[in-house]
Amino acid sequence: AAEVIELSDSGATKLIASNADVSAEYAELVEDERLEGLPGITLKENADAGVATDRQEPDATFLVKAPTKGIYLIRTFAVVDDHGNKLMEEAKGKYDSLFMKLQVTGKFHFNGDEQKLKIWLPQGVRLGYVTIQPYVAPAVWDKLARKATQPFEITFAENEETPHNAALEKAAETKAFYYLMTGDEKVGREAVQLMNDYLERVEFGNILDITREVGRAIYTGSLVFDWCHDLLSDDEQATLHKNLMRLAMDMECGWPPFRQTIITGHGAEAQINRDLLSMSIALYERDPTLYQYTSYVILEHLVPMRKFEFQSPRYNQGVSYGAFR
Repeated sequence: AAEVIELSDSGATKLIASNADVSAEYAELVEDERLEGLPGITLKENADAGVATDRQEPDATFLVKAPTKGIYLIRTFAVVDDHGNKLMEEAKGKYDSLFMKLQVTGKFHFNGDEQKLKIWLPQGVRLGYVTIQPYVAPAVWDKLARKATQPFEITFAENEETPHNAALEKAAETKAFYYLMTGDEKVGREAVQLMNDYLERVEFGNILDITREVGRAIYTGSLVFDWCHDLLSDDEQATLHKNLMRLAMDMECGWPPFRQTIITGHGAEAQINRDLLSMSIALYERDPTLYQYTSYVILEHLVPMRKFEFQSPRYNQGVSYGAFR
């Protein structure tokens, strides 16, 4: 029987395949120089691959014990033999990969007690080792907090327009979200001041196909209005409201948003589905008719048509706009 392997609480623990409890009926050890000088495990030549059946007995078993209860990341190192190489050459895509099956008590969740890691191999694969390490979530919040608390340096000239500034919009959105999550009023006020100063001056000019940038400014301003609402003075609310409506008039779909169809084309992008819908929600208490316009277009025009179109497996916006429509 395999000995209990104590997993590391920091780095990766390497489980050498040859140290596993190997099924005498289905698997065997194999030498392969590609396995970093270690003997590996492979299925016997005429053995049925348990990975494709309901066979209960695994090909190899490790007995492991995690230092603490939690989620652990499991990786494998393996190579293919001649049969596996032939299968890979004939593969048409990722769905023709050679899959190995693992069984753990709770998928990748270890309970801190002794547990069996069971492995079923496909034909054509030689397993060298398995590594297990504690799963560390990406440090997304720390990164966001650093960005949110960093001042955004900009000086607006008096009585002059300012061009589109995507970096400013992103900074204001990040600061507003940080305030929403933490209640840090200093950061929230920075978001409010940035957007009020920016929307009061921003001008996009007579540039072709600018509606996406205009819409992004509307969307960001709406987020700040909503997420930082309790920090806004009456004058700031009125100023943001005025400038959001000013920009809405410049959208390709117009305001009210009936100049373009929402079924296809630019009208089917973010103009109504995200930008003007966000604005109408943020400003609902000040003017509920805004939401009545956008919800009417979405619920009465878009939803019934999408319900019809989505009966077909063909993407309804063609091959060029999958990421944005």
